[in-house]
Amino acid sequence: MNTATSTFLDLLAVALVFFLLALPSLVGHLNDRRIDRQLARAEKGLPAVRVRAGAGGQRAAGVVQRSVVAQRAGAL
Repeated sequence: MNTATSTFLDLLAVALVFFLLALPSLVGHLNDRRIDRQLARAEKGLPAVRVRAGAGGQRAAGVVQRSVVAQRAGAL
């Protein structure tokens, strides 16, 4: 292998390791943002999760989350 190819593969390996190390942090950050949006919607009196129709006309799992948020808000 020549030097340019070896350098490129080394750079690619470093970028891959960085991505694998940063991925859990990015996923956690996105989860925190989702929770913040749900809390902001709950403060406005809106459902925390938008309910969408799923396959076969069934409702999404957001119905359960919305009811849990409503119960917690009533308990305060």
